[in-house]
Amino acid sequence: MAPSGKRLKRNCPPNTNLQSEQPPTSNSTLEHQSATTGDDIQINSNNSNPTQALANEQRKQKKGRGPTTGKVIEKMIRANGGKPLEIVFPEGCCKPIKYAAQLASGIGYVVRHLSSLKDIRTYDDIPNEKKQNLYGGLMGWFDFKDWETDPNVEKYVDDMLQNSYRQWRNTMHIDYKMLKATGKDPLTSCPYDWIEQDEWKSMCDWFKDPIFKKKSEANTKNRAMLPYPHTGGSKSNHVRAQEMVPPSAIDAWTAAHIKKDGQFVNNAAKSLDDELKEERRQCIENGEIVNEVKIMENVLGKRAGRAKGLGMGVIPPQSSRKPESSANRALFEELKQCKEKIQCYEERIQAQDTQIQNLVQSQQGIQEMLQEFLIWKQKQCGGSS
Repeated sequence: MAPSGKRLKRNCPPNTNLQSEQPPTSNSTLEHQSATTGDDIQINSNNSNPTQALANEQRKQKKGRGPTTGKVIEKMIRANGGKPLEIVFPEGCCKPIKYAAQLASGIGYVVRHLSSLKDIRTYDDIPNEKKQNLYGGLMGWFDFKDWETDPNVEKYVDDMLQNSYRQWRNTMHIDYKMLKATGKDPLTSCPYDWIEQDEWKSMCDWFKDPIFKKKSEANTKNRAMLPYPHTGGSKSNHVRAQEMVPPSAIDAWTAAHIKKDGQFVNNAAKSLDDELKEERRQCIENGEIVNEVKIMENVLGKRAGRAKGLGMGVIPPQSSRKPESSANRALFEELKQCKEKIQCYEERIQAQDTQIQNLVQSQQGIQEMLQEFLIWKQKQCGGSS
């Protein structure tokens, strides 16, 4: 059942210029409403936290923009007649195409402002009733047409929430380290106006925990071992491919691994790109149907549950996950026959066990009758003497 929507609204001055693309310089504060009501969750703008302003400014200098504020989504909703943005999952695809970027931004926003932090270590630790707040925040902005009928829709949203929650905690850890590096006490210098002090204290305690430090060091080493980084940002390669004319998964992968100067991020990415385009060229020359998802699987490898290189939610071709060759069908049929024979033998053994038990019981009855006869015979012989 779809959770009830809670519309996220921002209190803006009456003469706010909606056409402005200037990123907001103020910070956001949530006045949390009751989880059981459908009241709007209000977001007030203020500049009361200089630590947060410094963190946002440094983050913008690094990434070119500040954190998502939801203003673009609200502008699109107003242009849509005040109706939530319709999220549709195309047939054969477990992720949306239209409004995919806005959905990703909205998920990041509700995770930052509505997710639980106190005594929580991972997304799976959040109670279900708390997760309903996240779903409700999204339902105020987006209309998921297939939520009730397609389980893949809720799974995709939940996976996105989980990834965004992990990234949010990583961002908090970065800001935590930045506060320490500038000589400030992180415990008394929370850079987020909307986070309660007890929740921020819980995060600071976790960042100091030896278990977290060990895990963080291991993840840092793992990230350093990535063969090639991407430059695609939050937009998935699948969405990028659908925006191309004509759509091309391979060209989208190429675009996500090229820097601003037109050079590949490293030699490994260039080598894989050459392999992808060479295999595509051979298919065209041989007059074969070009299946770019299959080509990417051949070159980039397989990943359970999704097509590697296209992002979360894209299912690989059926043939790549479950080969249906004649040899496999024969093995499957032989295995089926063996299972039927084993079941038949088990039934026979069970019937034989029943017969043996009956025979044992009959033998015991005969022995008892024989003993009674011998006793009677002895009594008769003793009486006659």
